[in-house]
Amino acid sequence: MLTGRLEFPPAFSLNEVPSPNEWPSIPAVVTYALRDRQKQMPSAAVLPQPSVNEVNKVRPGQYAGRLGKKWEAWHIDVAAKCPLGNGACPDCFRFDGTPFQHGADRVFDMPSLTLPEGGHPRLNGRLSLLDDIQRQQLALSESVRELDATRQQAVSVLTDPKVYNAFNVENEDSKIVQRYGANKFGLSLLMAKRLIDSGVNLVQVNLGKNSSWDTHHRNFASLKDHLLPPLDLCLSTLLDDMASTGLLDETLVIVGGEFGRTPKINKHAGRDHWGPVNTILFAGGGVRGGNVIGASDRIGAEPISDIQTPENLAATIYDALGIPHNAAWYDFEGRPQNIYHAKPINRLYS
Repeated sequence: MLTGRLEFPPAFSLNEVPSPNEWPSIPAVVTYALRDRQKQMPSAAVLPQPSVNEVNKVRPGQYAGRLGKKWEAWHIDVAAKCPLGNGACPDCFRFDGTPFQHGADRVFDMPSLTLPEGGHPRLNGRLSLLDDIQRQQLALSESVRELDATRQQAVSVLTDPKVYNAFNVENEDSKIVQRYGANKFGLSLLMAKRLIDSGVNLVQVNLGKNSSWDTHHRNFASLKDHLLPPLDLCLSTLLDDMASTGLLDETLVIVGGEFGRTPKINKHAGRDHWGPVNTILFAGGGVRGGNVIGASDRIGAEPISDIQTPENLAATIYDALGIPHNAAWYDFEGRPQNIYHAKPINRLYS
């Protein structure tokens, strides 16, 4: 689901994650495919932390892999560290229902984004001096050009009010925070909306940590009491806010996970992993509302019509961003790899 590829790449192993033998993530492919459009802001960003498993190991498929580190998306790892981390921190919970106290006094551990003594005039003077030096150079090496692009992004964080405010969500007006929810779910979606508004083409928000939605125990109680309320609040607020400004018309919003849940309830009142059937929600970007694509059997165990795959999902994202259907990327050995491996889900729009 993170790479848009069902097949494993050559030499892939779970013993080394992340590794250069993984397929690149969808954000990394977007970073590469939109490289000619890139200006001050990166093409793709991932927040507020990597997706990790129960023992805090990073799941595969989140980085540039065989595409090469040069094309990594912008990884914004700012979630406050919490020993449990389930759900919408600081609304943490244990799957057995026992109380738990959030392990940090804030939602995010944001780096300082304020300029030191001298402020903007001092920064502008230094940037002007750097421009003078670069104009005197006949050619810039590739490594210098890469450094320059990184510098431009760093400068935009410090000097562009839109970008600065995108990260300053925890200190936002209390009414806005209340609408989204003063937790990791809500404030991450607010941050994502503002990054999109600042020029980032794709933002991936990882909601939860340590298998927050992996409800092998107390499935229904965990969903009702801890998982669905903050998600419902922040997602509905996000869609309302984007619709009110017209941003929803040009932005495709996708909500999904990596698999479905077993049709049968286990002895712990939980539901286990189930790969054959999954549900994903699409909104905005011209999508026709109220449209159900595909169907399962009567118990939700197997797909029976209009089957879609991770390749279809990835193609839908690439198509929405205007990436040509014949586009390719090149791995670190110079071999071409198609970006599209299936057709977009065209029935979303009709």
